[in-house]
Amino acid sequence: MKKPFLILYLFIPLLFSCNNQGKRSPEQYRKDSIQVAHYINQGDSIYKIKNSYNNFAKSLELYDSAWQVASGANDTLLLARAVFAKGRAYDAINNNPQMTIDFYSEAARLYATIPREQKKALYIKHLVAHSYDKVMDSAHCIQILSELYNEILTKPDSIKKELSFTVEMAVISTTVKNYTLADSILKFLTRREWIKNDSTEYDYLNHYIIVKARTDVRYNHNFQSPYLDSLETIFAKSPNLNDSVYYSNELWELNRVTGNKAKEAYYLHLNNKVYNKFNTPETVREVRDKLAKMEIATVEAKRLAELEKAEIRKRFIYILAGLVVVISLLAIFLVRRNKEIRRKRNEVVDINQQLYQKNLQNELLNKEIHHRVKNNLQMIMSLVYMQEKNTDTEEVKENMQNIRLRIESIAKLHQQLMEQTDVVDLRKYIQYLVSNASNLMADSRKVITHLNVESIRVPQKISFPLGLIINEWVTNSIKYAVPADGSLEISVSIINNNGIQVRYRDNGRKQSEANGNKSLGLEIVHILIEQLEGKLETGPDNKYAYNLTIPLIHG
Repeated sequence: MKKPFLILYLFIPLLFSCNNQGKRSPEQYRKDSIQVAHYINQGDSIYKIKNSYNNFAKSLELYDSAWQVASGANDTLLLARAVFAKGRAYDAINNNPQMTIDFYSEAARLYATIPREQKKALYIKHLVAHSYDKVMDSAHCIQILSELYNEILTKPDSIKKELSFTVEMAVISTTVKNYTLADSILKFLTRREWIKNDSTEYDYLNHYIIVKARTDVRYNHNFQSPYLDSLETIFAKSPNLNDSVYYSNELWELNRVTGNKAKEAYYLHLNNKVYNKFNTPETVREVRDKLAKMEIATVEAKRLAELEKAEIRKRFIYILAGLVVVISLLAIFLVRRNKEIRRKRNEVVDINQQLYQKNLQNELLNKEIHHRVKNNLQMIMSLVYMQEKNTDTEEVKENMQNIRLRIESIAKLHQQLMEQTDVVDLRKYIQYLVSNASNLMADSRKVITHLNVESIRVPQKISFPLGLIINEWVTNSIKYAVPADGSLEISVSIINNNGIQVRYRDNGRKQSEANGNKSLGLEIVHILIEQLEGKLETGPDNKYAYNLTIPLIHG
């Protein structure tokens, strides 16, 4: 009986040494901390240059190296720093908004679990709101900003003074057109004398001026706002191409609202010039390739980590099997069975990996196609806009404007469809479409929409032409309808009753024949209805009130 116990004593140290693999010594943790800090500091120094997307891509490579070291160290603070750094890089590149949201959300969650890092968690949470704004998810954006506002409002001034990012919260609020929230943030969460530019984070003072300019021009309709002059001075002193693109775009948009055609054209020209210098096709292609390779490398690193863990488990099983062999012949059967299970599991892993690689290639090709379509639509819209500016004939100018607005509507629809699956929720789709068309066409006119749309899931080959039809109807209503009380009201009802039943009305008086049969837009509508095999009926008193029935034979 002594030999089995002797073998058991020999195997126990091996067993514990195998079980302790993966745990870092204090010395190893110190080395990991230094390495993570080194990668992040190097990435930050490149990130600050901001003269091309290549800077952001190179910084992302260094942040990814820091993330890999932090993941191995299994330390929350190191991991939080690396995850937040990767989120900043994805935010700057703006190529994959969902990745930005995921990284920022994870960083905020990690910092919230660390004592004395609550301010950092609040700071990153406002970046999550900013990320939702970039994907046009205003509901989530406002929800997070409101939560932050209520949380910071209760804190003393000594704490509020340290939370410089409250100015950025106001910027985001104006971006989603919630000027009331932006005004409350500047009034109750900060003070003008607290606000200063910070080269390590944001130009908070410059952004404060942007909020004031937006509020004056867009909300208060003060087209002589002194903040416009301040913003022009800021643009003239832009330290890098990235800032020049941002401020020239802001000046172009604000002067477009004020009606200052000369400055609008001037800053549009500057914005295009600086943007093309900052965002060359070669740079975009290089950054896209780097991101794709980095994502593949990240997946590969995770896979190798899992394989390492599997190898540790396998050693543990072998050692335990050796002990069991000494005790009983039953261990032989167990080892053989485990080997067969592992063999089949490896076969499944190999097959899944092949499928994953093919799926990744298809996704990259699909992104490339959507990117080209988006660029082509933007180029066509710019050419039409140039032609519109160069003509002196009002009729030609109006026709060009109509063409440009239709192309812009198609571009907006294409952008939304890019972010959805093959099957579209008609309620969310129509709500977005009508809101976008109203904001695009209404200008200063008051438009009230009444939507009653059931949550119907339809394929894109139905949703896209239907969206174009409703967009055309909304455009015609805004352009030609003459309501009695001055406020235009548009009603859209869509239900599923053995087919899609669409009912469209506005409160305008009966329209003249001049806007009718020869309209290009209405001809397009009839072509799209034929494509959908639909049936269109007009109201008995007004032929511009529509009842459209679309059979669901396509899906």
